[in-house]
Amino acid sequence: MPNSKLMLAVLATALIAMATSIWPDKIEIAAVPGTNPTVLYNTCYPNACTGNLWYDHWPFGGTPPLALVAIGSPAYGDFYNITRQLVALGLNVDPSFVKRFNNNGTNTIGIGFTQFGEFAATINYMGQPLGGGLSFADYNRPNLLSRYETWTTQIVQPKDWINGWTLSLNITFIPNDPTLVNYKYITIHAFATYSNRTHAGGGRGVVLNITNTQTPTPPNPLTLKNWIYFPLQSSGLRIIYDSPRLLVANGSSYASINLESIDPTLPITVNLKVWYTLIFPKAWPYAIIYYNYTVSVTQGKLTAGGQIYLNSTAFSIRYEIDQVNAAGPASSNATIFAKQQFCGKQADILHALPSATQFRNITMFTVVYPSATEYSVYAPDYIAPVSIPFNYRIVLPTGTARATYSPAPFIPFVIHQWKYRLDKLVPAPGAATYSGGAMFIYGYTRNMTNWAELNKPDLYISSLVEYTILGIPKLYLPSFGDPALGSSPGGNPYHNKTYPHILTCSGVRYIPCPQGGACIIEIPGYEPVYGVVGAYSFVGDVLALGFVTRVTYYMAFDVAPTDYAGSYPPAAINLPNFGGFAVVLGLYPGGSFIDNYGRAGLARTIFAGRFNVSSTSIVTVGGPVPNLMTRYAQDFFWFVPFVADYAGVKVYAPPGTYYADSAFKSRLVPTVWNNMTLLPANTAWPPQYGGNRGLGVVGSTIDPNGTVIVQVWGMSAQDTYWTAWALQYLPSNIPGYYGYNAYLFSITYYTSGPYTYLPQRVDVYVVDPVVGIRPLGTLTFGKLIPPKLLYHSWT
Repeated sequence: MPNSKLMLAVLATALIAMATSIWPDKIEIAAVPGTNPTVLYNTCYPNACTGNLWYDHWPFGGTPPLALVAIGSPAYGDFYNITRQLVALGLNVDPSFVKRFNNNGTNTIGIGFTQFGEFAATINYMGQPLGGGLSFADYNRPNLLSRYETWTTQIVQPKDWINGWTLSLNITFIPNDPTLVNYKYITIHAFATYSNRTHAGGGRGVVLNITNTQTPTPPNPLTLKNWIYFPLQSSGLRIIYDSPRLLVANGSSYASINLESIDPTLPITVNLKVWYTLIFPKAWPYAIIYYNYTVSVTQGKLTAGGQIYLNSTAFSIRYEIDQVNAAGPASSNATIFAKQQFCGKQADILHALPSATQFRNITMFTVVYPSATEYSVYAPDYIAPVSIPFNYRIVLPTGTARATYSPAPFIPFVIHQWKYRLDKLVPAPGAATYSGGAMFIYGYTRNMTNWAELNKPDLYISSLVEYTILGIPKLYLPSFGDPALGSSPGGNPYHNKTYPHILTCSGVRYIPCPQGGACIIEIPGYEPVYGVVGAYSFVGDVLALGFVTRVTYYMAFDVAPTDYAGSYPPAAINLPNFGGFAVVLGLYPGGSFIDNYGRAGLARTIFAGRFNVSSTSIVTVGGPVPNLMTRYAQDFFWFVPFVADYAGVKVYAPPGTYYADSAFKSRLVPTVWNNMTLLPANTAWPPQYGGNRGLGVVGSTIDPNGTVIVQVWGMSAQDTYWTAWALQYLPSNIPGYYGYNAYLFSITYYTSGPYTYLPQRVDVYVVDPVVGIRPLGTLTFGKLIPPKLLYHSWT
């Protein structure tokens, strides 16, 4: 292709149409700034807005790809209280800090996400450019979304939006005879960064360089020329689940390059793939993206005269922080605090705020896990994937560690990078493969401390990340039949390790037992622990509650019992004429247990104000259809939620605000690390002959008031019963056993005779936000009533 003046859009369209094209060494690319959004996020609740990218944010021809824009759950109606949240996080209650939250525990943030895994978007929404990236607004004030934007702003031109990932690798051909002068060095970069600082939406593609040298010394990557461009492919954007409090979406990008078609002496194929899952817990001020990637170099036949090596890979997450608090471009102060400890996990956390001191009351933050091998808060020469003028200078040099930049203010060009030296020989025939992953958290909230002056992470933000993501309070479920393994301080015989309890990063919190009762779940604040069953539950659910009554102080219903709901005024509920049963969910104005968005909320107190409900601990038994308390827990159980639209259910059906993808509908879906393993389950009742399978879950999570919620339930009432029953057989001596947030019980029932309702085998899996999903062990039972444990094995 001769050197000539070309518009990037024309060039990109040609590149899509052709298998490959050589990018010219020198071209003059006319900048296309792109259309700024004119509509913000506030139309995108309770469900995300979806659509194709705005037309001039996609310069590659054809139909623009899909993207979404969403905002968080407004605090009103959710009964959240920042004071209770601070207590749960173990922080001092600073009245001035509480006042800035308007007494609410949540604030709205806005996000965007594309089918390429980029965390920014402007979509064509009913003929208007609707934008989303990362924004923050005070309680119930969506008009402030524009004031607090940082990534896809109405001030900064879209060509400068850098938000996404890159994946790079190096391959070498080394001749068998060192006297030969035919070394080959192959460099490949795949990238999806939205824009490239030249053309809006131009930051997507794969580029390849093959350099022939006469020495074994690799060429300087800054001098490489004659790049070959390939389009980056995408599987599309799939919304798995979208409710008023939780959004889950995923997709992947990939490319396959046949090097032999470019250089006949290289009979190898390179395959790249990046998977991503977006998790947006809308009641929290952050979103989470799991990235997993694989590179594979396959050699179909022996390369004549030498060997092929996969030398190194580098994956990065990068973004440009253009503004904070509408103070204009180049107004940010940013710092990366590397290798911080979060409940035993090492991660890097970034804080950014305006440089003007009067605006230092909000902080945009990001977290990457594991800690990056290289990072920079200011890398303008590496941030944009373009040939001119940066010659695809993408990979940070080994050891780069720029935590801040002076003088401030400056525009942060942030890169978190994971680079690994591999030197893997590619067999002939055969393949060399490498896989990796990174967890990316980004959010926006009020900061409690002047972290910029103190030069350490903000207490509130770091505690929020630890307590609600990387170190969620864990459920400990020892064998009920084990002998006592030790007592708590004070010699209370009920405080021993044979009883279930909640573990936090700071350890077990012991509390006194009322009237000498058995204290099981340990919580701050000396509050009672509730065992909750649905007022609409089946007999199996109620019997299952019997297995966990020893972990609770008081029994309660989720809502008013069926016979009474709607028959009496709200003030009458919980009075003695209802038998003294407590109801843990709160009533909204008008007497409903859900609001106009289909959200339930916890009551503040029960028993005439004597006991708190929110910010205590709750064990809820029975599935999310008959038990609204369990349904409330699902959207905070974001690492393995029950995906359902609840259409047609008789129990408080939401008004069409719950969406479930048909392939995942009515299933428990692990969302972590892009491994959405769907365990088999049969919800038929009574159980069917011929290999009936059941599925149950036991797990713990936390809501914005600090309420620790343990849920025990199955896909049917029978599954709930046997899941609760099987807890007694889980061992307490497995290393790391109690370090997980959820346990899945895959149940195989006997299929003949009077034993149809009895479990034959229970396969146990663990699910954790950091570990992911993996098998824990197996229980095998004989044909006896009650079932007798025959065999167990643990990994």
